[in-house]
Amino acid sequence: MPKTVLITGCSTGFGQAAAHLFAARGWNVVATMRNAVQSSALAALPNVLVTRLDVQDRASIETAIAEGSPVRPDRCPGQQCRLWPVRRL
Repeated sequence: MPKTVLITGCSTGFGQAAAHLFAARGWNVVATMRNAVQSSALAALPNVLVTRLDVQDRASIETAIAEGSPVRPDRCPGQQCRLWPVRRL
């Protein structure tokens, strides 16, 4: 069963490289970025879900959590993928 990883800052740099690496290794990737319009290369991958997330904006975080659970079951054939976010107490 493939694992699922959530990566922030996927529009450029290390975040984008990490998303491509995990996707290439068979992981389901939730790739987040402030501007999801920049995601065409990542969004084209079958095991990548691109979503908007600004880690400095509480409303953006809450929206991403609400939309990310469960994580696109159509991207996880034959199984149910869920995302359990780490929350600050």
